[in-house]
Amino acid sequence: AGTSTNMNANEVVANRALELLGAQKGDYARLHPLDHVNLSQSTNDVYPTAVKLALQCLGDPAGNQVVPPNHTQGLRDGIWPDLPPALPAGP
Repeated sequence: AGTSTNMNANEVVANRALELLGAQKGDYARLHPLDHVNLSQSTNDVYPTAVKLALQCLGDPAGNQVVPPNHTQGLRDGIWPDLPPALPAGP
């Protein structure tokens, strides 16, 4: 279930990005869900990162400890420069 959910999310993000670029949905030669959105990351890497990002967006109501976010390609490359330098992590 995790892999199919991850793939679905990648396709939605890719198609929205294509729309913003003025291209047709499904033009994966231009922007591919796996190569450009997922950056070939494992679902096992994506899910914990998604939870951490969600906690950050919610203001971390649980008050978790923080860890450096450099475990994902997108954060390392500065694709999301508006995120703080640390993300919450569970116990």
